[in-house]
Amino acid sequence: MKTTVFLGATRLALIATAAMTAALAAGIAPAQAATTASRLSCPDRSVCLFDGGGRRFLTLSEGCWFNNIGAQGYSDRTRAAVNNTAYRVNLANWLAHENRWEHIVTVSPNGGEVTVGDRGLGGVDAVHSIC
Repeated sequence: MKTTVFLGATRLALIATAAMTAALAAGIAPAQAATTASRLSCPDRSVCLFDGGGRRFLTLSEGCWFNNIGAQGYSDRTRAAVNNTAYRVNLANWLAHENRWEHIVTVSPNGGEVTVGDRGLGGVDAVHSIC
């Protein structure tokens, strides 16, 4: 009886593995990846910034602008960004001891996403939409 149960479990594991392989080959993401992507949702024609918990804390409308988010109390809070605008968006860090902006990363237009992570001494202090 134990042999039959073991073979049944083995077959189930093989079937599950085959199903996952087929889903990935078909371009269907696992449930965990779908949850992460949906967590970083951002309205059309907007740039959205997310904190370490995946919560959107700032939504900026499409346009040509430079936004000093550090001056608004959002300094070093960004861990991810989504760009649903038609323009490239740069994320920058303010280097006070050098009195200048440091480029961190460019977020591509039309659905670009980046993960910034914890940069320790310098995080995102500005968002710049480049037209």
